[in-house]
Amino acid sequence: MSFVRPELRARAARLFTARFVHWVEPLVVLGLFALALFLGLGFLRGGGWVGGAVGAVALATGVVTLIAFGRRAKFERGGTAQGLVEIDERRVAYLAPQGGGIVALGGVARIEIHAAEGDPKGLRTVWVLTDARGQSLVIPAGARGAGALADALAGLPGIRLDRAAAALAGERAGRHLIWSAPGDGTFPNGVLEPPGRAT
Repeated sequence: MSFVRPELRARAARLFTARFVHWVEPLVVLGLFALALFLGLGFLRGGGWVGGAVGAVALATGVVTLIAFGRRAKFERGGTAQGLVEIDERRVAYLAPQGGGIVALGGVARIEIHAAEGDPKGLRTVWVLTDARGQSLVIPAGARGAGALADALAGLPGIRLDRAAAALAGERAGRHLIWSAPGDGTFPNGVLEPPGRAT
């Protein structure tokens, strides 16, 4: 039996999730680094090899988690645009009242970012995932969960996540080719039109 009304509990959970969930990974990394430091110092003071090994594993896990968090942070825009992005079993789903859809990563032929000038929250900047049939899934960069696209797409051979980060940072407005399937006729430098033609 709880003394807190269910609607108050639900509201508190929403507030906690909205404001603090992005701090979970850095806190886990901090805890792993603290554990590694504690066990490493114990090892240096004459502790056993087991403590040193566990400390090394904790340190390595913390570094890997920190790198993954840093990569996602570059692509996260705060979840201010409409919709929700879910990635499951190599499928990207964009759930929204209008324009949502699902695309399998194995069937994607090209990935672009259409960047809008002066759009730090990603309300007008969009990811465009086009499949082999030419159908496109348009995902606002500011949709909740869109930051996880970087991790999902990182396995594609030759993907230019540096170009994606630059496009999302608003360094240059326009269409940016992030990846295309081999043999789809695009140019390797990311230009969407051949040199000498208007883009």
